[in-house]
Amino acid sequence: MGLACGQVRFVLYGRERNGTGLWTGKICGMGERGMGLACGQDPELVRNICRWVREAVKIPFFAKLTPNVTKITDIAKAAHEGHADGVTATNTVSGLMGLKGNGAAWPSIGKEKRTTYGGVSGNAIRPIALRAVTAVAKAIPGFPILATGGIDSAEAGLQFLQGGASVLQVCSAIQNQDFTLIDDYITGLKTLLYLNSIDELHDWDGQSPPTIKTSTRKTCT
Repeated sequence: MGLACGQVRFVLYGRERNGTGLWTGKICGMGERGMGLACGQDPELVRNICRWVREAVKIPFFAKLTPNVTKITDIAKAAHEGHADGVTATNTVSGLMGLKGNGAAWPSIGKEKRTTYGGVSGNAIRPIALRAVTAVAKAIPGFPILATGGIDSAEAGLQFLQGGASVLQVCSAIQNQDFTLIDDYITGLKTLLYLNSIDELHDWDGQSPPTIKTSTRKTCT
C-alpha cells in the first residue's frame, strides 16, 4: 500500500502543477483484476485513497462511485470520511455486450475468441444513476454530487438536480451528437424552471387534456 500511495501522490502532484481545477478520482471502472472496480467496491480502500489524494493536493476532487455494489451509500460515506470534496454518481455498469447464435462472444479477440465484461453507459443506466444520486443525497445531506449517466436532455438533467445533484456531467450524449447540445440543455433547463414558476401549471402533468371528438352521428370521448 505504501507504493500505491506514493504512485497516487506522484500523479496528483503533476495534475495540480498543471493547473487542474477539478480532479475526479475514478476509484472504480472496468473489470481489471484487482484494479479500479475492485478498489471502488471496498469502503476501506476508497477511504484510504481519498485520504491520500487529500494529503497530496489542495484542489477540489470528486470520487467517482461504481454502481456495481450492494449499497452505494457505504462507498459514498467512505469517500466523505476520506475528505473528498464530493462524489460522482455513477460510473459505468458492468455488462456483457452480447453472444452470437452459436454462443460465441461478440465482440471477441484472439484465436480463442475471448471477451470480458465492460462498462455500460448512456441512457441504459439512467435509472441506476438516478437511484444512486437520490440515495447518496439522502444519506449524506449537503455533500456535493456530480451526476452522470444517461443525461440526454434538459428534462433528464432536471431529474438529477431535483434528486439532489449539485452539478451534471454529460459524456455519451455529446459523443452521439456534439458539444452544441449543451446550449440546448441550458435553454431547456431555463424553460423548465420558468414553467415551474407558473402557478397555473403546478397541476399540469405534461399531457394536454383529452379532446372531445364529435361526428354528425355521435359524440365520444
